[in-house]
Amino acid sequence: MGREGLPPEDADTYEEFRARLEQEEADGPKRAVSPLWSGLVALVIPTGIIFGLTGPASLPLKLGAAVVLAAILVMAMRTFRRTERQQARSIELDRLRNAWQESLGQRSPSL
Repeated sequence: MGREGLPPEDADTYEEFRARLEQEEADGPKRAVSPLWSGLVALVIPTGIIFGLTGPASLPLKLGAAVVLAAILVMAMRTFRRTERQQARSIELDRLRNAWQESLGQRSPSL
């Protein structure tokens, strides 16, 4: 899955789980796109492509605009899938964290 080290699921103790979880979170994606940049791209590129496809442009220019549009759509689909995977992983890690905390809470304090 592209993660360095051992996954938190394989931890034997809560401390080991926490250490692996912190390592996974530190190694996680750090791509943060500025909202301004996202908004600018979302407005300028599609507008240029629409005018390129519908305006009085030559065939090679229209084909180029279609290729760029296809590339943008593929990038958007990959972004949505990556976001879904990250959300699913976050939910799974929260579930594991809750399970560890429940198991620690059920142990007798007389150890």
